[in-house]
Amino acid sequence: MGEHHQIRRASLADRTEVLRLWLQLIEYHRALGSDHPPASELLRTLKSEIQRGIQNPACFILVVECERRIDGFLFAESEIPGNAALRSSAVSWIHELFVREEQRRLGLGSALVEYARDSLKDFDTAGIAVRVESANLEGQRFWERHRFVERSRVLELPST
Repeated sequence: MGEHHQIRRASLADRTEVLRLWLQLIEYHRALGSDHPPASELLRTLKSEIQRGIQNPACFILVVECERRIDGFLFAESEIPGNAALRSSAVSWIHELFVREEQRRLGLGSALVEYARDSLKDFDTAGIAVRVESANLEGQRFWERHRFVERSRVLELPST
């Protein structure tokens, strides 16, 4: 990881910067040809998700920062079934991971994932899952380097 970077849980004061990075992530996915709506249409939803990620005990948002600038974030959530017997089949999710383009390949994404893996152990779920867009080959290789394996495929029939 970069020399002076630190990872911490996001606070309410980080909402604006996390939103800015999340919008960049959406534009990255749109450039890959995914059918995400324009970022401007998602603002309300993203703001709500950021609030949930900071305040809901089953979620967390991690940020990696250097010299008070946030260079990336990770959003994770754990399924917490009401029935303890179902806990062995529950999974935790890493919903989003993004690092500023100029800060990539410095180990920041990997550091965020490792920190998240350690934090998700507290939820005692069966494993950690992540969804990766089919066109995101760089993302697929990243997750495979972290020992994530394909377990299923979701095929969609686009609306016409």
